[in-house]
Amino acid sequence: MKITDPKRFAAFSFGMGVAATVVLVVVVSFFGRVHWIDDGRYEYYRKLDKSFGKYYSMQELLEKDALYEYDDSNMDDYISASLMAGLKDDKYAAYMNKSQYSDMQKRLFSSYIGIGVGISEQKEGIVIKTVSKDGPAYDAGIKTGDIIRKIDGKRVTNVDDAISAIEGKQFTRLEIIVDRDGKEKKFTLYRQKVEQESVDYKVYRGDIGYVSISAFSKGTCDDFNTAVNDLKRQGCTKLIIDLRSNGGGITDEGIGLADRLLPACRIISCRYSNKDEDEIENSKASNIGMKYVLLVNENTASASEIVTSAVKDNKGGKVIGQRTYGKGLIQRIKSFDDGSAMKYTIGEYYSPKGKKINGKGVEPDIKASDDNIMSAAAAALNE
Repeated sequence: MKITDPKRFAAFSFGMGVAATVVLVVVVSFFGRVHWIDDGRYEYYRKLDKSFGKYYSMQELLEKDALYEYDDSNMDDYISASLMAGLKDDKYAAYMNKSQYSDMQKRLFSSYIGIGVGISEQKEGIVIKTVSKDGPAYDAGIKTGDIIRKIDGKRVTNVDDAISAIEGKQFTRLEIIVDRDGKEKKFTLYRQKVEQESVDYKVYRGDIGYVSISAFSKGTCDDFNTAVNDLKRQGCTKLIIDLRSNGGGITDEGIGLADRLLPACRIISCRYSNKDEDEIENSKASNIGMKYVLLVNENTASASEIVTSAVKDNKGGKVIGQRTYGKGLIQRIKSFDDGSAMKYTIGEYYSPKGKKINGKGVEPDIKASDDNIMSAAAAALNE
C-alpha cells in the first residue's frame, strides 16, 4: 500500500490501536447487551476461563446429553475440596462447607449441641480425653480414656466423623458404644446445649492449685485469670497447669496465656511465606506471681505448643510429661459469602530460642507418664 498522507495514516493507525484495545475490554452478554470492563476485570475473567472453563463445559455437556440425571447440588463442594487437596504438602489444609465451618466456629467461639466430650484420634481409636461436668456424657457415666467404637450403630474411624455423629439437634437421642478396659459399654443419652468451658480448676493439695485448659477458645485467658485469682483467695501459692490433649484453637489466646505466665521476654517468632522478616510476639513485664509447672503429652499441639515452648525457653516453670505433638504452623481461615470457608497454612512459628516446633514438638524438662505425672508435678513445685 502506498502512503500518500503520513499524518492521516498515523491518525488511522492510532484509531485502529484504540479500537483493538476496546475489543479487549468488552464483554457481550447472552442477552446481546455490551458491558464495558476494565483491564483488571478482563484479566480476572481470562484466568477464570483458563482455570475452570473446562469444568463449566463439562457441566453443560452433562446437563445436555447425559443419559442419567445430572445432580450439581454438591458440585461446588467437590471442586472446592479438590482444589484444597492440591496443597499436597499442607496436611492441615481443608475446605469446609457451610455446616462444617459453622460447627468449627461453635467449638471455638460459643456453645454447641452435643454430649460434652473432647476426643482425640490415637492408635487405639477415637479416645475420649475430656468430659464436661454436668454434660450428657458426664451424667451417663462416660469417662476419660473410653474408646469410641460405634455411634448410633455405625463405626467411627476418625475425629471428623465422630464429631459429625455426636453433634445434632437438641434433645435428640444418641447411642454410643465405648471400649473400657477391653469391655464394651453401651450408653444412651440425649444431646444438649453444651457451653464452651475450656478452663476447669480446683485446689489440688495444700497450697497447690490445679488448672486444666482443654482448648484455646474465645475467653480462655479471661477464664484462666478468674481461676488463678480464686485459687489465690483459697490460699494457693503454687499451680499445676494441665495442657494435656489440648489441641490448640485460637492462637491469640495461646499467646495471651504465655504473656500472663511470663515476665518481659520473647514468646514466639512467626515466619510467613509472603514476608521478608519474622514477626515477633513479646510478653509484657508481669506474670501470675505463682510458682507453676506445665503438664503436656503427645496430643498437646498448636497454640498449646506456643505456651509450652515459651515457658520452657524462658524458664518460667518446669514442663512435665511427654514430647508434644509438633504442629508449629500458622493457618489462615478465609470465609465466603455462602457460609463456607477454606483453611490453609501461611507460616510457621519457632520457639523464643529459634527452635523448630513443627514436626518435632517440644521435649519436656521432666518426662512422666499419666500414671505418675501429678506426683512429679507436686515434687517439682515443692523443690
